[in-house]
Amino acid sequence: MSVVRPVPRPVPHPVPTVRCWRRRRLPGPVLASHHVTAAEVVAWLVIALVVPVPLLLWSGFAGWAWAVAAAVLVVTAGLLWADRVAVGEGYVAVRRLLRWRVLAADDLARVTARPSAHGGIVRLDCANGGHLVLHRGELEPGVEQALQTLVERDGLRRNAQAEQLLHLTHDEARCR
Repeated sequence: MSVVRPVPRPVPHPVPTVRCWRRRRLPGPVLASHHVTAAEVVAWLVIALVVPVPLLLWSGFAGWAWAVAAAVLVVTAGLLWADRVAVGEGYVAVRRLLRWRVLAADDLARVTARPSAHGGIVRLDCANGGHLVLHRGELEPGVEQALQTLVERDGLRRNAQAEQLLHLTHDEARCR
């Protein structure tokens, strides 16, 4: 006779919705992460190169103006280098405006998606009313697979677009 043991659930972060500044303060190891898309990198670096031009012209190409222009470029490059989305065993984290917004997997209630000009948007809704938004460009294969695991393991409700965008198997009972 075989003994069936329940699958252990990961220990969620003590607070269902957390904001933190550093990746090392996330509630557990990162299974998959995503950096900024290539199109965003090009756009922001062009902006970082163009914005200081009036300052350089006004200052007569002074040394301090070059230092300001270089600082703008270095800060922009550093911000673009940082992760944007991280998925762990018991959480999903999205970095917007320098801070990580972390949601515990146990607090997630529903996954919805809708089409957009850039391929679609996935919205992770919480039981307490909060939500996270992921853009299609942020769903790299590793992040997508980690989200599939979370959605399937926790039996989250979802719509047909979310099943299609995350390549989930159709489940009529969970689809709304």
